Amino acid sequence: HGANRGDDGAAAMDVDGANPGVGANPVSVRVDAASESAVVSVVESSGKNGVTPEEVRKALNSVKPEPQDGTVTSETPTETLPIATLHAALKKAAKAGVVSEINGFHSAPRYLSNAHAARFRLDTGANGPMIRPWLLPDGAVNAPFLDALKRRCVTRALKYPGVPERRLVEHMTPALTPGSAAELVQMLVDAEQLTFRVARG
Repeated sequence: HGANRGDDGAAAMDVDGANPGVGANPVSVRVDAASESAVVSVVESSGKNGVTPEEVRKALNSVKPEPQDGTVTSETPTETLPIATLHAALKKAAKAGVVSEINGFHSAPRYLSNAHAARFRLDTGANGPMIRPWLLPDGAVNAPFLDALKRRCVTRALKYPGVPERRLVEHMTPALTPGSAAELVQMLVDAEQLTFRVARG
């Protein structure tokens, strides 16, 4: 991201929230306790799918102020929180571990309560995360996708009998990384769906 853009791809706003700011990086914006508390409250009540910064902004803008005497007499929403302050408050809360920030890849990041964020975390263990394209985030096998990969690999071996393992692995990329493709080939050999022979000479 550029220095002047927020994490959801929107241009950072200046301190009054009216115009795109030059140099209004959310990380450098001062956040008061009330603002941080407000955004954390929205995130924690958002449920298992969390919220984007834009959804937090909409939720905050929908809150009606309470008059001093305790009766609701105004339909005017609470004062809009500047977008730069909102981003900074979310970042600050995530950095402090109060909420969790989930990478949105091509879209805006999502913010979740820590209780709902566990399903998005990899159990790295002692040897680092084991990432395989045919596994779902919860660890279950994506059977249709794995079957399609196996079919493609076996079809290639049937079309070119005696194809070297290296060529078979190359055929499976870029759908798979070379390491994952080699593991798939070995999986087929172990299941006796492919026969592996060592050529000498």
